[in-house]
Amino acid sequence: LEGGSLAPGVVGCGLYAYANLVQLLSLSGDAAAAARLQQQMEEKMVSVESRYPRHALVHAQVRAVLLARAGHSEKACAALEQAYTPNPRAYWRVVLANPAFDGMTAAPCFQALRTRIDRHVATERARIETMKRKAGAPEPTQANLDHDADPAT
Repeated sequence: LEGGSLAPGVVGCGLYAYANLVQLLSLSGDAAAAARLQQQMEEKMVSVESRYPRHALVHAQVRAVLLARAGHSEKACAALEQAYTPNPRAYWRVVLANPAFDGMTAAPCFQALRTRIDRHVATERARIETMKRKAGAPEPTQANLDHDADPAT
């Protein structure tokens, strides 16, 4: 991530770290490096998506960070909706915890997304519990938890 240049082989989720670097460069006062890196990222995403359209889902998460950082809350929400419809994708908690979104946590679109993600997580947890019960998986006991935590046993 050094120097504000995009590494040649970075695509998909790897671009997320560069979106954060754009934020850091901007906050440090190096707006030119931030803009240059963001331009490189945009070009890379467009190029990759032209060959592999499914990358647009991951790239939407990256674009949302870049848009939120730039103060484009509505466009950032639209990118998040693209990434998380119909269900959350990889990195959803990381994206929602990103400081780029701090200024838009009260926005109705952001709150609606959080509600939908929380509902999805609760549904998935319930499904896992149902599968455990059907499989007859034993409930963890304190003795089992203590045993699993102690590498000597």
